[in-house]
Amino acid sequence: MPIRKSWFLLFFLCLLPFIALAGAEVALRAIGYGQDYSLFIPCPDKGSGTYTVNSHFYARNFYTELKKNIEETARWGTVLQKKKKEDVFRIFMFGGSVAMGEDPDKAFNIPRFLEVMLQEAFPEVHFEICNLACFALGSAVMSDAAEQASCFSPDLYLIYMGNNEYLGTMLSQWHRNGMPHKAWLVRCYYRAQQYRLVQLVQSFFPEKESPAPKDWDDFYTNAFKLKAGTAGRERMYRNYEKNLQDMCRSARRGGADVLLSTVGTNIAALPPMGSAHREGLAEEERVRWEQYFAAGCALLPQEPQQALDQFQKAMEIDPDPAKLHFHMGEAFAALNRLAEAKSAFQEACDRDIYPVRADSHINAAIRQKAQEKDGATVWLADVEAAFAAASPIGIAGQEFCYDFVHQCIEGNYRIASVMFDAVADAVALRTGQMRQKEKLDYEHCCRSLGMSPLLYVRCVNAILDDQEHLRELFPDYLPGRFTQLKKEAEAALPESAVDDALEAIDSALEIRGEDLQLRRLRCEILWDAGRAKEMHQEAQKILAHFGDTPLGAFTARSFILADGQ
Repeated sequence: MPIRKSWFLLFFLCLLPFIALAGAEVALRAIGYGQDYSLFIPCPDKGSGTYTVNSHFYARNFYTELKKNIEETARWGTVLQKKKKEDVFRIFMFGGSVAMGEDPDKAFNIPRFLEVMLQEAFPEVHFEICNLACFALGSAVMSDAAEQASCFSPDLYLIYMGNNEYLGTMLSQWHRNGMPHKAWLVRCYYRAQQYRLVQLVQSFFPEKESPAPKDWDDFYTNAFKLKAGTAGRERMYRNYEKNLQDMCRSARRGGADVLLSTVGTNIAALPPMGSAHREGLAEEERVRWEQYFAAGCALLPQEPQQALDQFQKAMEIDPDPAKLHFHMGEAFAALNRLAEAKSAFQEACDRDIYPVRADSHINAAIRQKAQEKDGATVWLADVEAAFAAASPIGIAGQEFCYDFVHQCIEGNYRIASVMFDAVADAVALRTGQMRQKEKLDYEHCCRSLGMSPLLYVRCVNAILDDQEHLRELFPDYLPGRFTQLKKEAEAALPESAVDDALEAIDSALEIRGEDLQLRRLRCEILWDAGRAKEMHQEAQKILAHFGDTPLGAFTARSFILADGQ
């Protein structure tokens, strides 16, 4: 008997630290210490079983100013029942700013175009697209989101990501000397961060934050380089592949199909962000390389063949710099040697030492994962190929992307169109419903979303504003075709452009029913037109219809407060 008691005492003593930690965790939660970083949190105004997106889940990845902005600004309007209704087809979308959409074109982003197409083709099915994408965040965050979303009755995971693997999660905190942390370590950090004890300990050792770059000089001074072929670049690719695999497995656990999409980027209309010479290049070789390169650039506009000859001489000295391949691509294109041009432009993208775009390695990983299936039904939307096919020379440039990665409205439609082609069969298989109509074209989709000449001008102006931050780097390439688009759009404005835009939105409301984004656009148009009283009335409608959701309440208050000023 004494021996049995001794073993019990020893066992109790071993458990005591864990009991103490568990008690401390319970106590901290009881007094309200710390932050809940779950993706979904209960929505108390909607009753039991209803959840909304938690902005803190995303905000924890950013610097102080952006973090505060995200915490205080409702950006995700999703409110959903954990157990969906039988007639609902629930889609979760994952990605970065391209998938999320930004004002003023958030009303014309990829998920909304796709929703219009699907609802028209399958009128008996109610589509619920929950956009969980977030600007500047990469696959590490999205894999965590996918794991948590698997408990919310998904039918389809829609994954369009790959541009933020370099900067995603403001990567300075996830890199050490140019080497990204491994995917499993980041995942462990996210899981541990949910515990209040970990948050308490972390508060005593706050990580030193680097301020966001104020200008390009600041960016290039502080940004880490990920040169092609280095261990850091290869780990970035492996992390992406691991996170993509985890997302597919989360979909399988949740009983969902997966639509993987290659990422369409601008490879032909903007030079790479950064170039680097090979290691060990002698100074005399570097000088000769620069001479050949400068001579080629000077000859390029009028004498592309002679320029190409100079670039080839530079290539023999050092083939590493991304900018060399880009300008060789321009020379090949001028000589109508398009296959060689496409290869050179892609090589420039792949060798960019600041890989802000999804490159060929990322898209290859997406195609490979689509072939593997990994136990889930996986569909592939090849957006990269579609962008190239729709380009006049077969190489993606500014036809759809106004910078390196962000799309204009036509680009959003193009992506949604390719996704629809890939997912329509999946919808039919899962719902048992036959497609009743063909895919809507661009004009009909825009009409359903309230597009008008005035709104199109607003969107083009927003593009031109966004291009300004890159224009100082690439004055010879930007703003490109969008200045001409602005002239054409302004010339097409009707005499009563404001009333025409309001009528277009009203028509869309008749088609779609109550819609927060359409109401928001209506408020913005009225405010810009100086019709504050009507804008206030419209904001009250938003409050009445959507005031019990975080995004609806925030949107209504924004306009009401603006009116008060």
